[in-house]
Amino acid sequence: GRRISAFQFSGLRTHSLHCRVVQLLGLEDPRGLAVDWVGKRLYWVDAGMDVVMVATLDGQMKSTLVDDHLDQPHDIVVDPQSRLMFWSDWGLNPRIEVSSMDGSNRRALVDTMVPWPTGLAIDYPARRLYWTDPKSHTIESVDLNGRDRIIVKRFPAVFPDFQSPVLPELFRLGFMRTVEELLE
Repeated sequence: GRRISAFQFSGLRTHSLHCRVVQLLGLEDPRGLAVDWVGKRLYWVDAGMDVVMVATLDGQMKSTLVDDHLDQPHDIVVDPQSRLMFWSDWGLNPRIEVSSMDGSNRRALVDTMVPWPTGLAIDYPARRLYWTDPKSHTIESVDLNGRDRIIVKRFPAVFPDFQSPVLPELFRLGFMRTVEELLE
């Protein structure tokens, strides 16, 4: 089975690190992982089973929240204060969806002109969702209600082969820089 490792730092001065392994069995192709620090839950999408799942931080109490009309879920982020989760799906009908953190009240947040939504991030103070799209060579953003869509950054077409499974991860890693760095 697949596993997720959790690390806990005791403090910067002691330099101690505690590690525990969370064994999550029965997964096929787990992708994005999000932590609800309020409810103490792990959320992830599984592209092999086409589901959105949740478990307690110790890997127990695993359950499926969304299991219909998903094709290739890729990433997930949560907003515990608003009790919302957002995920990207880059299958036949690419889109970014939102629902309550229990899977209810599901709706499409962005479903037009979003060919390959990958890495997601939330700017909590600004109440905005960001995503990368390697097919359109952009980083884009909407408010958490799906309005006020903007292109934050457009990149030159540097990846000619979008069928490579490595490219989305490279693009996602590039998104790890802050938005301010990208705007320079």
